[in-house]
Amino acid sequence: MGRLVVFIIFLIAFFSWFTDIVSSALDALGYTVYLEKVKIINRLISALTILGLFYLNRLNLNTLIILQAILGIFIIVLLVLYLRYKYSFDKEKLNVKEFVNYSTIFYRYSLPLLGYLVLQFIGSIFDRWYLQHESGSFQQGLYSFSYSLMNFCYLFINAFQPLITREFSISAAENEKANMAQLYKKFVSILFAVTGYLCAYIFVEAYRIVEFFGVMISLLQEEYSKY
Repeated sequence: MGRLVVFIIFLIAFFSWFTDIVSSALDALGYTVYLEKVKIINRLISALTILGLFYLNRLNLNTLIILQAILGIFIIVLLVLYLRYKYSFDKEKLNVKEFVNYSTIFYRYSLPLLGYLVLQFIGSIFDRWYLQHESGSFQQGLYSFSYSLMNFCYLFINAFQPLITREFSISAAENEKANMAQLYKKFVSILFAVTGYLCAYIFVEAYRIVEFFGVMISLLQEEYSKY
């Protein structure tokens, strides 16, 4: 069962990666509303199923992993079918020469990014290894907690980024540079101000925030120890 669980987790990771690609394609084509509806439906089904499994006393690691795999397949099928319905790929068939040209352009565009990603991956692995080697698992946990808390500052940026990217893509396709400049001035400054405010708030109230989460974790541990 252990090997099967690992294989299913690998499939979930692949489904997540593929869903991000299809989601980006839908955002670029202007189908964000449908995309968000599918995501909301998927989350509702996931929440209701988890509550049902909990009520039936069948909620465990195996059932949760299987549920995530099924929901991953479900959302991919819906997104791909919608993309196929809205944008027929049979209208523009590529021959071998055009495919090679596009592949060459993609390779030249992605090559610098590939080197950057490799260096970033090595750097992140080295940070974790050095922290584990010098300070141990406790400091590793504190670092992970701090890193997760820091991501709260980018909450609004991560939410608005697909929408802004879609608007930029539409304007770029129509060669409306003035509209792109207006969008940049309008949204980037606002998002920067909101992110700066959240960073300042966490910096000032860091002690209380950590204390709050510490109390919550202690209460959860006490409840878990009863079982």
